[in-house]
Amino acid sequence: MKKRMIFMAVVMAFMLSGCGKKAAIHAEDYIELGQYKGLEVSRMNTVATEEEINQQISIFMDSYTQTVPVTDRTDVRVGDTANIDYVGKIDGVAFAGGTADGYDLTIGSGRFIPGFEEGLVGVKVGETVDLNLKFPEDYSNNSDIAGKDAVFTVTVNSISVTPELTDELINTMSNGQYTSVADFKQYIRDYIEGTNRIYADSDMYTSLLNMASENAKIIQPIPESYIQEKKDDMIQSTQSRADSYNMELNEYVEKYMGLDEETFKEKVEEASGKLAKEGLVVQAIANKEGLSVSDEDFDLQIEEYVKMYGYKDRKDLEEHMSVDTIKEAMLTEKVEQLLADEAVITIQNERK
Repeated sequence: MKKRMIFMAVVMAFMLSGCGKKAAIHAEDYIELGQYKGLEVSRMNTVATEEEINQQISIFMDSYTQTVPVTDRTDVRVGDTANIDYVGKIDGVAFAGGTADGYDLTIGSGRFIPGFEEGLVGVKVGETVDLNLKFPEDYSNNSDIAGKDAVFTVTVNSISVTPELTDELINTMSNGQYTSVADFKQYIRDYIEGTNRIYADSDMYTSLLNMASENAKIIQPIPESYIQEKKDDMIQSTQSRADSYNMELNEYVEKYMGLDEETFKEKVEEASGKLAKEGLVVQAIANKEGLSVSDEDFDLQIEEYVKMYGYKDRKDLEEHMSVDTIKEAMLTEKVEQLLADEAVITIQNERK
């Protein structure tokens, strides 16, 4: 799923990747619009769940707090952070990566192989225990020891716990930005729901444009030159991403998209016809509805694009992207908004 999303992101990014002037083409010569108003679409429920909020708070606490030494007991419990020394041996011989001193391990985190953390529950500070364990058959960290029996000799040096989340702690950790747990939870809620809205809108707009395109009829073959533009744009966009990582194109698509170069080109070939048709549908709807990108629209939106895509300023942006390409992207956004305004939207009951 993640690799598919990366590929789709590359497909969509073509709209802001061109540098040359686009060839003029009249959409109505090649397609006939079908239904594009009153389309039925579902939109992701963007309300943050308590589970999501608590998960983000846990991440925050793990990242920004120091553990507090335990002084009222000496036994290790689930949730404790145990500072340990350990030596792992297979057939009596220590193996690479199986030894450490002063290692902080949160019991119950699942960071170690099955049985390791569980075997420390109840062990007291200062005690040393032998844990007779077996590495999983599919142990990917080191295939040489996968499936083998091992003995870990572990000494518990100390135990500590993550402090309780309180108004005072939040105030201190945020340098006064948030004065209470309630304020901080509201910030987390707003952040999650804001992010959810971005994904929900993007997914809904994509679905609506896909439906409008599917409902349109091709009345004569789309020019190969227009389809080729889409291919070139997608490849150029992907090449730019590869360049940003100092990678060759084939290395990038394999590592980040899970595709070999040949399969990538096949997918670009498949997507180019669909994107060409969608581009013509956008044009046709814009023409029919009187939508356009004025100079004022352009000036207002260009600064947002500068920030969104990490350019230094407007001049830097226009050196990498043609005005025609930017206006094409802006027009698509206007059409997508019209489709959404005219759509019958159902909110999903549960997050997918």
